[in-house]
Amino acid sequence: MSLIITVFNEQNTISRFIESVFGQSKLPDEFIIVDGGSTDETESVISNFKSQVSNKQIKFKFIIKKGNRSVGRNEAIRNAKGEIILCSDAGCILDKNWVKNIIKPFEDKKVDAVAGYYKGRSSNIFQKSLIPYVLVMEDRIDESEFLPATRSIALKKTIWKNIGGFDEKFSHNEDYIFANKLKASYAKIVFEKRAITYWIPRKTIKEAFVMFFRFAFGDSESGIIRNKVMLIFARYIFYLYFIVLFLLIKSPYILYLIMFASFTYILWAIKKNYKYVDDIRAFVILPILQILSDVAVLTGTSLGFLKSLIKINYTAVLKNNYPFLILLVIYSATMISVISSGLPNENHPFNYQMDEWHQAQSVRNVLKYGSPNLEGSANGTMFHFFITGILLIPFYITGIINPFAIKSSVDSLLDQEKLFIVLRLTTLFFGALTLVILPKICKVLHLNTFIIVLLFTFTPVWLVLSNFFKYDIALTFWIVLSFYYFIKYGFSPNLKNFILGCFFSGVAFGVKVL
Repeated sequence: MSLIITVFNEQNTISRFIESVFGQSKLPDEFIIVDGGSTDETESVISNFKSQVSNKQIKFKFIIKKGNRSVGRNEAIRNAKGEIILCSDAGCILDKNWVKNIIKPFEDKKVDAVAGYYKGRSSNIFQKSLIPYVLVMEDRIDESEFLPATRSIALKKTIWKNIGGFDEKFSHNEDYIFANKLKASYAKIVFEKRAITYWIPRKTIKEAFVMFFRFAFGDSESGIIRNKVMLIFARYIFYLYFIVLFLLIKSPYILYLIMFASFTYILWAIKKNYKYVDDIRAFVILPILQILSDVAVLTGTSLGFLKSLIKINYTAVLKNNYPFLILLVIYSATMISVISSGLPNENHPFNYQMDEWHQAQSVRNVLKYGSPNLEGSANGTMFHFFITGILLIPFYITGIINPFAIKSSVDSLLDQEKLFIVLRLTTLFFGALTLVILPKICKVLHLNTFIIVLLFTFTPVWLVLSNFFKYDIALTFWIVLSFYYFIKYGFSPNLKNFILGCFFSGVAFGVKVL
């Protein structure tokens, strides 16, 4: 058995961890510490324990390897002599029976990895309140879905090698990425509740925010989006929507709804975790932590997603998808070449399609009055017109269009022409997104991508509607997107695919009906 940990500026925590190693009822055969380049007294503190290590008859290695935690853990495992690798974090404390309990499941030769449990060890009310936001509490454990974290895990060296080790590109939440690789490889993972490590919570709001941010950033940059993260985004999008709606129409009923939703959310934040704290002060701290974690997740996930876009090898993407990209370029170029067809201008003061004018008025009325169903605009749903208004904002800010200068269908003809060109560009945007989703559906169903996209793109009705501002193309996009996730759910029936399929089909329904 080889116990490994990584350290970086852990002078205040490493002593407690090493002492908990020496206090084990069953000692590991080897103890490896990899330092990622500490600039404090971490190495000196570790050196003070070297004599005790030899007295305990444990083989000890101290390695300096600059890099993130993934780099350090891979280096430690490469240098480990044991077939069973035990792993924890320097900021934790091991229960005295941790080693004995976490290796017991390996009596079954088919076991590849063991997920140990972890508990929080708090010294004040803030830390006690923080614990249920970070750890899986005992009454919420689902052993079949419990994934190992590096604060308490044991695995065979062979499975580490087979799945390619820890991904060294990621330095945030890398253990969750590793655990998902284990799961995807169909490794046999056993949950051992008795193998307990004690986690020391962060002490300040700033430290807590950074921790939540890092977790969300790490997930997002690696392409992992948890179900609860999607729910956080959904509830804040709706919350923001109703705030904007109130600012537009000043309805007291909407204000009452916002106040009721806010009050309910605060009560929910208290109710779900108060039993773990059982202190009257938690009535203040728990809602603060809820909002803090929400903001950290929203910002961390967004920035992680942007980083993942930057890191994409676009050359490889272009090379592997050039037939489809040619179709996308032809479609976009065709639409742009006729984008001003039928628009009002100095020589032609009326729209060929007055319905298009009414659609534009719906955008104006939604953003100004909170409803499209007013005289002079199209009866329809708020959702598509609201999204269109959001897409118009950059063009308005940069001075390309000024919708407010247009008073009637025969007024400000040059402004009208520019406005409708931009509106048709939003239609083209949804059309292009639809064509991007189609190859994904083809891939899942093992269909010929080029033929499917070719036949879909160059259908006359699709081409005509693509050069017309209405909700038809956007509706098609949301339908195709919902199909994609329902098809994925058919092959991989998990909660994420089900929720996304339902959500986007609801959006499609809302674009046309609600």
